[in-house]
Amino acid sequence: MTRTRLFRTLAALFAALAVTGAGTPAAAAPPLDPPAVSSTSWNWYRHFSDPPQYDPPVVVTATGGVAPYTYSWQRVSGSSLISASNATGASTSFSTSLPAGRTTIRTAVFRCLVTDAAGIMAYAPEVTVTFEQEWGD
Repeated sequence: MTRTRLFRTLAALFAALAVTGAGTPAAAAPPLDPPAVSSTSWNWYRHFSDPPQYDPPVVVTATGGVAPYTYSWQRVSGSSLISASNATGASTSFSTSLPAGRTTIRTAVFRCLVTDAAGIMAYAPEVTVTFEQEWGD
């Protein structure tokens, strides 16, 4: 290959790279901020056969990073009989099955893993979940 031909080939290659933006550093994705939760506790209570009283769903708020976000509620500790009602949502309540006619208290701690579209992950603060059912005097 002659020098002239080599020079033209390299010039064409560099021109093509400049047009496509290759070799240009990509802009860094904004950092995923630590997610927030609407409450760090969620409670469910029933006295005898009265209708249960319970808190509104816990909501995770994600900011920063690259939208959209995905959510994954995970049990950290406590009763394995408690689960997140919407395990892949930004908002969830919790559920369990309680035996009728018995005083029962169950607790567990959950947290939500938020992942942005760039694959960056961050945990929301932990939420303590309590189910309490009272029977008797």
